[in-house]
Amino acid sequence: MEKETKVLITGDFYAGGRISQLINEARYNEIFNDFLPIIKLSDIAVTNLESALTNEIKPIDKTGPAIKSPATTIDALKYAGFNLVTLANNHIMDYGEKGLIDTIELCSDNNIDFLGAGLNLEEASKVLYKNINGNKLAFINIAENEWSTTHGEESGANPLNPVANYYSIKEARTKADYVFVIIH
Repeated sequence: MEKETKVLITGDFYAGGRISQLINEARYNEIFNDFLPIIKLSDIAVTNLESALTNEIKPIDKTGPAIKSPATTIDALKYAGFNLVTLANNHIMDYGEKGLIDTIELCSDNNIDFLGAGLNLEEASKVLYKNINGNKLAFINIAENEWSTTHGEESGANPLNPVANYYSIKEARTKADYVFVIIH
């Protein structure tokens, strides 16, 4: 028999400016403040990781800002209780393939699931399935077609493609009790 499953999905998390300083000083309570108990009460806590977690210094050529967060950001996410990050967004590739690889490795090494980006379209478009409290959940993460999306063998985020996205959602629905589609 399934139990209630508490799912929390938040918006963008970016560790720039003052947040970066608080992370470097391990002052995580000041970052999450009154929201921390809500995160910790969820069975699965999801946030959009708005930038790569990398020490790479060379951004890609693009219009608009290129942003990144320090690798130590992973410690703040773990402390708060986030156990899934979405990567399909307009900044995940701001520091190229190296920035994406650094982010993926940090998440993997710290037992934080991720989806929505990969070293090619096949990886980026994978559906993540989680069994929680007897409920099978599916997560799909899609990004508008900006600087970060992949369309084949290059690294990047899962692109908005209504036909492909439809079939991905349709298949996930046959394999899961609940399907969460997170679009950035």
